[in-house]
Amino acid sequence: MFTTLFGQIGAAAMAAACILALASRGRAQVITALIVAAAWIGSAALQDRANTGPLYWVFALDIAIAVVFVGLALWFRQAWLMWVAAFQLLTAATHVAVIVDLRIDVRAYITAYTVWSYALLLALAWGGIDAFRARARRR
Repeated sequence: MFTTLFGQIGAAAMAAACILALASRGRAQVITALIVAAAWIGSAALQDRANTGPLYWVFALDIAIAVVFVGLALWFRQAWLMWVAAFQLLTAATHVAVIVDLRIDVRAYITAYTVWSYALLLALAWGGIDAFRARARRR
């Protein structure tokens, strides 16, 4: 996973977004950052590089995480968290597309998965910045 520059950049981006969210100390941000980090580790552990078809265990994990993020978005009602849930749902939809149509090239599958993952990390970083701004306004 970390043998390629692309994998190393992804790990750094995930760590940066999660650290920013954790440092903000916002309740929703901390919960979301911990879930993102755990999901990222779980997804990496469940990947089968030899399999060019659908990754059903990763799909199951992504569905479970999507349900949790939708629940958090409904509970906290913050815009950034709604975007996190939306991007996680798009990640799960990418799995569905490959399950429904096996003709989808593995590179397209990985590219879509990566785009939604980075978008989710941007939304999480937005949440961290939002919490810092909210704390500054309260001072």
